[in-house]
This record gives sequence, structure tokens and C-alpha cells, in this order.
Amino acid sequence: TFSQTTFLNNQTAWLATPNTHTAASMRQYFLQHDKYIYIIGVLEKPANADDQQRLNQMLNSIQFLSVSS
Repeated sequence: TFSQTTFLNNQTAWLATPNTHTAASMRQYFLQHDKYIYIIGVLEKPANADDQQRLNQMLNSIQFLSVSS
């Protein structure tokens, strides 16, 4: 599940962990809901090389998403 955080300025951040969401599902979600994404940080430290590779692929694939300031 994506977790939602609303800041004082009413902007919303959507967070996702690399272990529970693939890049494709994230892309689909944000395109469907027309959301902006804030890349805040990785919530889970990659446990091994496979996790690190998955994380890198996810981060590379979501660069197309807009980030509003």
C-alpha cells in the first residue's frame, strides 16, 4: 500500500517501499490518479545485491514523473 502524508502547505507525498511495489505498478498508479510524486528517500535498506538492483531499476523508471516544488 502507498502511504500518504500531507504537509502543512497541503502538498501530498506518496511513499512506497521497493520491496512491495514494482516500477510498473508505481507508474500505473500515478498515471491513473494523476499524482505528483516526491522522491523523499528509500524506506528500507536493500538487504542484498538483488534488492539493490531492483531498487535501482525502480528509481530509474520513475524519473519521468513530475516533481512539483
